[in-house]
Amino acid sequence: MKKIIKAIISLSVISVFCIAACCFSACGAVKHGISTVEDLYAMQSGKSYALKCDIDLKGRAWTPLSVKNFDGNGHTIKNCTINETLTSDGGFFKRIEKLNNVTFDGVVGNISFIADDAQWLNGGVAAGLVYKEIKNVTVINSDVSFSIVKTDANATMVHVGGIAGEYSAGMATLSTGFTGVYDCTFENSNLSVTGKSVSLAVGGIVGSHSTKEFLNCSVVNSVINSNGTTGGIIGTLESSSIVQNCVFENSEIKSTGGWAGGILGSVFSNAKITECLASGGTIAVNSKGVYSVGGITGYSNEAIISDCLVNGMTLDCSTTSAKADDSCYVGGFCGTSGGTVSKSIVVDCKVSGTGSTSLKNVAAAGFIARVGGSVNNCAAYGVTVSGSKSDIFAPSGDTVFNSFVGEGSAPNANGLTVLNPSEWESILETMSLDSGIWTFDGGKPSLKNIKITNGE
Repeated sequence: MKKIIKAIISLSVISVFCIAACCFSACGAVKHGISTVEDLYAMQSGKSYALKCDIDLKGRAWTPLSVKNFDGNGHTIKNCTINETLTSDGGFFKRIEKLNNVTFDGVVGNISFIADDAQWLNGGVAAGLVYKEIKNVTVINSDVSFSIVKTDANATMVHVGGIAGEYSAGMATLSTGFTGVYDCTFENSNLSVTGKSVSLAVGGIVGSHSTKEFLNCSVVNSVINSNGTTGGIIGTLESSSIVQNCVFENSEIKSTGGWAGGILGSVFSNAKITECLASGGTIAVNSKGVYSVGGITGYSNEAIISDCLVNGMTLDCSTTSAKADDSCYVGGFCGTSGGTVSKSIVVDCKVSGTGSTSLKNVAAAGFIARVGGSVNNCAAYGVTVSGSKSDIFAPSGDTVFNSFVGEGSAPNANGLTVLNPSEWESILETMSLDSGIWTFDGGKPSLKNIKITNGE
């Protein structure tokens, strides 16, 4: 009996020890509570934290740092000032595995990167680089600028975002726990990015997205200034992921270089982009070089795009380049598309493209300015197109099928069916669009699963 009791006691001690060990080891990271400004400043690298209340920094200077995970528990970090010169990733956090459930309100400052060797740099208002998950993160009422100082001739890739510079699942040092980017918002804020002799990818949510899902994100009433590839939501997408239910609303992109789009600046994969909306904003690119501008994507290589809507956008590309092989393509939906586009609509947009007389490749179109893939079951209605080589829908080609136009004055190179106002009222039925995704209200189509604020 004594041996049995002794064994039970021994097992109990071991169990307690193991439970305690789980709190501090691979069984799950401890989340240290943050209740005061002092707690916030005392955070340490490699540890996980949870916010227990709103924290107001009252304009105090903040130095970016790396932690393991950070959960805001729905709370807000307010009035933070970041004026830093960095040689690695940076924002409020430098690098972090998971960033969840937090609002950054009133972040201001100037972050400079010194790129003195061939490298990748990531900058974001909330974080530079996120490895595993970004979920329910908001940046609001903020004004942050990033600049890149190049000190050698080596190439540098820089990603900058309103939330994070880069989401990159699959870092060599990590093996599990990758999810994606969900429910993030950049609102009433300004993001400015400049850099010379570097390759820039800038996005309202993330500068670069590599693998996993990207769902339910929005940029509202905000301005993005850049001299690189720029997307309202994602700067450049380089993975076969899905981008769904994202909105670029009443916001503005100003770029002096690279591709630009309301949802994505560029896509270099067979990613699926669906149920996304660009509404009531402006995209203007004035650059010398090769670039494309579009309401959904600027440049798309192999992407599969469906059930997306561009409504009330103004899109313009202009260039004074004297190089005959430079190009400027601007379309209400895509500037250049090499993938497939289907079941999508552009309505009430203004599209213009101009270039010098020596430029061979300038085109403006109501839907896609340069079609390299296929376009099926799409429409452009009430679109005003002007400038060099303009067309109401797309330049002449044999890969545009079952598509429609209406109330436009530009050439109709593909001889598409022209809808009158009464026929437009039945466009959803004509195109056999999914009634679970689309609805028609107030004379315009809309996406049921998209929530917009209408600037309120």
